[in-house]
Amino acid sequence: MDAEVTYCKSQPYPATSFAACWAGKEAGASLKDIEILPEASGAPQVILHGDAKSAAQLKGITKIHILLSNSDMSYLPLISYHLRV
Repeated sequence: MDAEVTYCKSQPYPATSFAACWAGKEAGASLKDIEILPEASGAPQVILHGDAKSAAQLKGITKIHILLSNSDMSYLPLISYHLRV
């Protein structure tokens, strides 16, 4: 979680960066079980821990994709995932 906080604080609009990350997490499990951090490309990646990771594995979820868009006044999270078939 420290890396996620550091990342959000480094953005031009930290408040909406935090809001976008938290909104993306609310669709899932406990906030502490989900991190949203940038990949090397800068795209956000979802990292699961604890109960959230266990639940995803049980459901066959192999990857979660998230798009976070934010400005100084608003934010929008979009989430999709891959299932193991």
